[in-house]
Amino acid sequence: MPARLREIYSDRETMEFRQSEPMEVYATPPIDPSQIRAGELAVPIQMVFGNLRSRNYLQGQEGWSIEYNGDAEFNNVTVRGTIISQSGDIAGFIIDENTISKNDLVLDSTGKIVLGTGNNTIQMSSVDSTYRLWIGHATPASAPFSVTRTGVVKMTEGDIAGILTVGGDDNVIIDGTTGTFTIKNGSLKSIIIGNI
Repeated sequence: MPARLREIYSDRETMEFRQSEPMEVYATPPIDPSQIRAGELAVPIQMVFGNLRSRNYLQGQEGWSIEYNGDAEFNNVTVRGTIISQSGDIAGFIIDENTISKNDLVLDSTGKIVLGTGNNTIQMSSVDSTYRLWIGHATPASAPFSVTRTGVVKMTEGDIAGILTVGGDDNVIIDGTTGTFTIKNGSLKSIIIGNI
């Protein structure tokens, strides 16, 4: 323990430190040695077995604490720099090394968003080699609805109340409001009908 700290805390009954390494205490303004008494300072902070705490500290309720092992508890915190964390809990969201999740929502830093579980799911991906969106199955190729990265849409059923235009030059127009099916002159190439 440095000489200055040893001089201030020469009476071991005044304050107990359980430190494996020397430590120094600094205060601004400097704390008068007469303010130190019976395990606390005559200012609104306490040192309890190496833990620095506000005198009103109640775990999970009020005050603040900085533990000797690096754990800390505060009320409101303003951080002007960068927060780096590989785990934690914010408003019920669990932070893991690569994901932020709560209930059935997973945000994956590899480029995926998942809503739901199993086959009852909606997934978006920026890294899948083929698909960008799929619904109804955990495997995109087996999903009843999907959109590929090139814009190909697959669905098993649809209900269109408005107008569906097929082709970049309005070659085929299906109007769900009037029930009409229009094919522009000269744009019909072939009609394929399956088993009748």
